Amino acid sequence: MKNNPTFFRYQGKAAFSKGGMLLEVLVAILILAFGILGLIGLQSRALAYVDESGYRSSAVYLAGAYASELWAVGANGVNPSYSDDGGAGSPYGSFKDRIDALLPRTQDAAVLALILPNGRNPRVAIGTTPEGATMVTIEIFWLMPGDGSPADLTAVHRFRKDLVLGFNP
Repeated sequence: MKNNPTFFRYQGKAAFSKGGMLLEVLVAILILAFGILGLIGLQSRALAYVDESGYRSSAVYLAGAYASELWAVGANGVNPSYSDDGGAGSPYGSFKDRIDALLPRTQDAAVLALILPNGRNPRVAIGTTPEGATMVTIEIFWLMPGDGSPADLTAVHRFRKDLVLGFNP
């Protein structure tokens, strides 16, 4: 047997190929696992974008509805009860209640003071333009659930709407 060259050659091939098929299967499973993890990550991010889009749509709707109220009242009827100085029972108070019902945000007053202007949400500023028209700025802020720390300013989402009442150029 020592002199038979085919015997040694066959043993050499078998020794080098032992477990090769198992290794190929393990590598294929590893590649498949990474692919599935990537798809799961994409799916979860897509669901988060759907939620974010829904909240943004709600903010746009609420700001537009409040702007419509202001347009209906007119420039002469807009008073401080429509701004963020208005308390409960004012038009601003009912606007704020609608926002609290539809948009997620923190109730912690210290965090609100840190991330929101004057700690108020929403912010409605009423002023005048140089031409004498009434300028209204509506800003709505919200925090996505699980979107980082509320103290992190990048976690705050904002929608702003500016309108001018009583000015027709």
